[in-house]
Amino acid sequence: MTGIAAVLDMLEADVVVICEYTTPLGPTLIHALSEVGFDHVVHTDPPGERSGVLVGARSELVLGEVRGAPRPERFLHVIVPRAQLEIAAVHVPSGAHDTDEHVRFWDWLRAAAAGLAARDSLICGDLNSAAWDFDDRGEVTAADPALTRLLGAGWHDVWREENPTMSKSSWWARDGEGFRLDHALASTRLLARLSDAHYVTRVGGVCLAHPHEVSDGCGRRALSDHAALVVEARDERGVVGA
Repeated sequence: MTGIAAVLDMLEADVVVICEYTTPLGPTLIHALSEVGFDHVVHTDPPGERSGVLVGARSELVLGEVRGAPRPERFLHVIVPRAQLEIAAVHVPSGAHDTDEHVRFWDWLRAAAAGLAARDSLICGDLNSAAWDFDDRGEVTAADPALTRLLGAGWHDVWREENPTMSKSSWWARDGEGFRLDHALASTRLLARLSDAHYVTRVGGVCLAHPHEVSDGCGRRALSDHAALVVEARDERGVVGA
């Protein structure tokens, strides 16, 4: 937990979204975050070993009004008054484990997103859904229809709009195969304030995440199997998230 907190501090983030938060390890993680300046924390309360989501910030956080997710421990709506920003922190259930649950969650999320679209809002986290991408031959690969529909409703894939022809993974399976499953989707209002979005696998010599087959062994000592996604604002209201 201290390693993750240290990496987030090195990224100089003002707000962080952490997926796969668990109740047993919660106090340790929250303490580690507070040690590096994330004194404001809001999180869901996942039962047992289930995964939840956590949002930490260096300034005040206010719990938002959007609730009622089919898996309530996997969605958190918060407002960051100092940044004039609303965040929907999301960990969509994997379609590989339960297709029906994946579809139900996405149906609910699209309806909830409609109420945030006219605000300075960011939907971010592990959406367990591949966006359209390019394979090694430069050909376009298939995307999850649920994510495609949300993008068609006026939300913007921040990293893809900055990198229209690049291929990128954010999560790697044990065999080294990677997919871009972690996303930051901005409302049109917020998009005008953003200056950059990029995935990070190494910070200050620390291996955050990397494909498992790399020769230097980074994958075996990585802190996570997910890269961090950093989104930056171009105005003085600060870095939007990591």
